Amino acid sequence: MTELVRREGHEVEFRVTIPVQDVQAAYAEVYQELRAQVKVPGFRPGKAPRSVLIRRLGAEAVEQRVQDRLIDRTYSEAVRELNLRVVAATSDPGPLSEDSDFSFGVKAQLYPEFTLPDWRSFTLTEQDSAVTDEMVGEALSELANKVAKSEKRDRPAQEEDILVVLEDGEKESYSIDLAEAYPQIRQGLSGHAAGEQVVVALPETVHGEGEQAHRHPAEQVGFTILEVRQKLPAEVDEALAKELGHASLEELRAALRAELEQEARRRSLMARLEEFLGLLSAQTALDIPSAMTEQQARLILEETASGLAQQNIPFETYQKYLSDQGKWEEFLANTRQQAATRVKRDLLLGELARELGVRVSSAELDDYLQSQARAEKVSPAELRRRLGADGLRGLESALVRDKALVVAVAQIAAPRGAAAESEVSQAEQAAAREDAPTEEPQG
Repeated sequence: MTELVRREGHEVEFRVTIPVQDVQAAYAEVYQELRAQVKVPGFRPGKAPRSVLIRRLGAEAVEQRVQDRLIDRTYSEAVRELNLRVVAATSDPGPLSEDSDFSFGVKAQLYPEFTLPDWRSFTLTEQDSAVTDEMVGEALSELANKVAKSEKRDRPAQEEDILVVLEDGEKESYSIDLAEAYPQIRQGLSGHAAGEQVVVALPETVHGEGEQAHRHPAEQVGFTILEVRQKLPAEVDEALAKELGHASLEELRAALRAELEQEARRRSLMARLEEFLGLLSAQTALDIPSAMTEQQARLILEETASGLAQQNIPFETYQKYLSDQGKWEEFLANTRQQAATRVKRDLLLGELARELGVRVSSAELDDYLQSQARAEKVSPAELRRRLGADGLRGLESALVRDKALVVAVAQIAAPRGAAAESEVSQAEQAAAREDAPTEEPQG
């Protein structure tokens, strides 16, 4: 029997009572399993009496198994009976006896109930995606500069030079184009010649944007300068076009223009997607259960630790650095805010997907897995193995949410005809998130 005790907002309490005959059946099952699992000297397998098993394992251990079995069997059924969507729950078991009914109370947090605004009435800002001749010219110059040759120089480095350096602690050298380097590196290495060792002070930096942003602590980096190389003047001419595999300079210009136009359309679409999501969030009142925010905050901390580990920085070192700077509490507050933003986004887009009836086909999921596998340099089968069943379900849910966002924006903002089809296709590809998606908690 299930009794609803209290329901206020996204908090609920209920009590489940299990009749004595079901309690006795659970005891019998547990004892039968223990007889088969536990070897007791002097008794054949499966023949040890209850009293011997209790002495060997302890009455509390046996009762805990029975209690867990009773709760596991009846909890999900009670949730379905009460038509609840549970985020997180804790149980409070009553006394257990083989001769009486057993009951347990549950306190749970529920997924919030909300209604989406009339999103089809949103007006989105038109984005300028025009590509000018000047933009093509700048892209040509940058391209020519990237493929420009360089010559070794026996002099101190200048701010336009390329340096071949060996970083302290590394085994392989690499090149630094001072014109494109961080200002601290450009200023720190300029004026030094080959053979010199230089220590550059790098400030704290933030990598990525929005949800993907994470801080890299300030550090001292040592370099040994191996070579100073001067870039030779780069000419934008027919020879450059042929070097890059084009029949003519005009063909190279046309190819660059097409790339710039494609990128401009992508940026335009992404801006519309973000604007739509901002309007949707601002116009939807949503009280988010603390359990959802806490779970997402833990995931963000795990992502941060993983990113730092890739840079050989222990999370504890990062935490100590922030604590020494008096910024640890600020970091945690920002993490919680970021988590709340993520949770609200996922809830809104999940509801949007349900409203639109959006699904992700097996082919779409396979395509995404193949692209991710290529990026991670593993086979699709290996990526599936790493994700596991829960990870794959979470990934599919994330792709559904992102696709719903694209479909909604296409309905209210995309141009008509073939251009719309092309832009929606690009947005679908761009909308696929790289962060690890989370599976909705189950009751």
